[in-house]
Amino acid sequence: MILLNHLITVIKLAKKSGNKNIFIGIKASFLCYDFLRILLKQGFIKNFREIKQKRKEGYVIEFRFDERGNNIIKNIQFVASNQVFSTVKISALWKKEKGQGLFVLLTPQGLLTDIEARNYNVGGKLVSIIV
Repeated sequence: MILLNHLITVIKLAKKSGNKNIFIGIKASFLCYDFLRILLKQGFIKNFREIKQKRKEGYVIEFRFDERGNNIIKNIQFVASNQVFSTVKISALWKKEKGQGLFVLLTPQGLLTDIEARNYNVGGKLVSIIV
């Protein structure tokens, strides 16, 4: 989870800089890869790729921008801190209103969005909220 927290923090900082591409030098992990896959699938980033070389390991992320040149990601936050997670039951996911952002949950099936978790009929630990 520490790597995922670092990834989200760097994305948050890089978003403010206005760069189109960033390199995040962190050790590759399944959670980070799955989180970036979710960002790509939901249209928050254009693309990402994993870099594994002898002296350079991490991810290159290409951000998406709207017609005014603003980053598509308005806000992103890591919810789980100090090993304290908010457990979200499946019934709570059905009550989530539109406009609250995209929830990313850690479930028995891996990292899923709130929409995917409803489809699988599972709850999980709230990891991140993206608006």
